[in-house]
Amino acid sequence: MIIVKIHGGLGNQMFQYAYARALAERGIQVKIETLDFLKNKHHTGFELDKYAITLKDFYYFKNLHGILHKIYLRYLKNARKILTQHQEKNLAYQPELANLPNHSYITGYFQNERYFSHIRATLLQEFKLQVPLSEYSQEIANLISQQKNSVAVHIRRGDYISAENINIHGFCGLDYYQKAQALLEQKLNEPLTYFVFSNDIDWCREELNFENVVYVNSPTFSNPQEDIYLMSLCQHHIIANSSFSWWGAWLCENAQKIVIAPKQWFADPKLEQQSQGIPCKDWIRV
Repeated sequence: MIIVKIHGGLGNQMFQYAYARALAERGIQVKIETLDFLKNKHHTGFELDKYAITLKDFYYFKNLHGILHKIYLRYLKNARKILTQHQEKNLAYQPELANLPNHSYITGYFQNERYFSHIRATLLQEFKLQVPLSEYSQEIANLISQQKNSVAVHIRRGDYISAENINIHGFCGLDYYQKAQALLEQKLNEPLTYFVFSNDIDWCREELNFENVVYVNSPTFSNPQEDIYLMSLCQHHIIANSSFSWWGAWLCENAQKIVIAPKQWFADPKLEQQSQGIPCKDWIRV
């Protein structure tokens, strides 16, 4: 058995699940493990249960309480220790991780489609929402379907511009979005409708100068799967340096899609060097 730890926000969880699902294609029993969410509150917690995922959770009996729950957790942690522990060394693609041996426990981010691009059809099915859309999101979905050329634009500020994260992640400034817009309009040479997704919609309304724009004012972190789904419905994408909009673009099934991604993915130089494989090869870097 191989166990893959699930942690972080929804975008990270999707990368980890995709990696685990690809491992399972080798015929080895693979489980995910969600114990991290008991103590670490990442955004809205474990979010993959809203999808049609097929891998089982190592932390299975979640409804136990009191002493029974404590005994169960102790059992899980002891069982985990007998597996060989692995840690992703850095963000660069590591081919040996794609062939992880049986009886392993691994922690990492696996933010490179080379780990799972060969099971794209499977992931497109398993990352389908299994819960009804909210009324608001259904209205946006209908509006997207009515457009000839819809473009998802993701602007991540909020946590990215905090003092804690600004020197790690950095954020895509207005200049990036203006260049991306100009490039997209040059390539398509047709009227476009922009659907803007952000955790700072007020800033977007004040600073963006896009014509024919819809600001998707949904509470992103309370229902993030809906925003990723809505992004995936758009025909083209201008993404942020974020795993969140990465998945919105990757799940888009338009064969002629144009995806524009930032040249710089991290502000931290070391992480930036490791991250060159995160955007897909056919995406345009600006």
